[in-house]
Amino acid sequence: MKKQYIIFTVLCNFFLLLTIPMIISAEDKIHFGSHIIKQNPGEFEKELKIMEDLGMDIVRVSLFWQVAEPKKGGYQWDGYDEMVRLARKHNIEILFTIKAISSWGSSEVSELGRKGYHFSSLPRKIGDYEDFITNLVTHYKGKINYIQIENEPNAKAFWHGSINDYITLLQAAYKTVKKANPDIKVLSAGLACGASRPKAIPYGIDEYMNMARQIIKSHSFDIFDIHNYFPIDTSDTPYPITFTDLIDRINKVLEEENTNVPVWLSEVGVPGVTFKFPKGIKPYLSNEEKQSKDLISLAKISREKGVKAIFWLKIFDSTEGLFSDMGLLYGNGNKKKAYNTLKQIISKAKQ
Repeated sequence: MKKQYIIFTVLCNFFLLLTIPMIISAEDKIHFGSHIIKQNPGEFEKELKIMEDLGMDIVRVSLFWQVAEPKKGGYQWDGYDEMVRLARKHNIEILFTIKAISSWGSSEVSELGRKGYHFSSLPRKIGDYEDFITNLVTHYKGKINYIQIENEPNAKAFWHGSINDYITLLQAAYKTVKKANPDIKVLSAGLACGASRPKAIPYGIDEYMNMARQIIKSHSFDIFDIHNYFPIDTSDTPYPITFTDLIDRINKVLEEENTNVPVWLSEVGVPGVTFKFPKGIKPYLSNEEKQSKDLISLAKISREKGVKAIFWLKIFDSTEGLFSDMGLLYGNGNKKKAYNTLKQIISKAKQ
């Protein structure tokens, strides 16, 4: 009997040792994904197929209160259900970025039918919003693992209100999510880093960090999100701040506020061509080679700084100012050098 017990103990310890590298590997894993704007099923699946080929495992899409609950208490999840189904079909999970845009529930109305960006605002009644969040996380229990509360609340294009208003919404959402489904991880909204306004950066970064600190001090998130369009190297750009500078500043504030959470990059990109700003501002010099090279550096720095997820801004080039040429493919579908570069980065990260 004693001999059998010893053998059993040795075997248990052996299998435990086998599982340790797997646990470490899971904790050390970096998610790779993309942000997708087009949400009709055909275009959505087209991009999902490309993401699957790249080896990406997560996709970020917007979920609008108005679409999911067009009238109070009348929920319509069919479109978002189809997105979840298609993502699963291609071995990709969804990060829903929740936007409090509602014709009946928002304090300010943002018409979703118009072209361009759409802004969120505080709900007229916070209880209505909490009911919506409760229904959302209950409906998707076991189907999604992450939601994000809003997008760039320091940018008027996406949020009408103050940072304190945003924090009020974030706190309400976080409390509601944890009550309805504590397994869901909540992301804070990535702040706009001001890349489209290079003249504002020398003083704007202090204001940016103050807003980031206010959000961090709320402790109403499981993952802190960053958006980055600052360069790897400032020598050929109009910016005095690099990606490394931004990550270091954020990590320092997280440490100072005793906030031990993962950091994600739900938007990041590098132009594939030179972008010319308005007169008087130095252009952002780039080409396919530089975009690919910077992508390698960005992934390396992210790994070294502890970033746990990288979402490339877009799959295809589009028309969007500075962000137009940040795609991995041209608008006609031809691949850029950055496409294969990212594919290799993801493949190596999985090994």
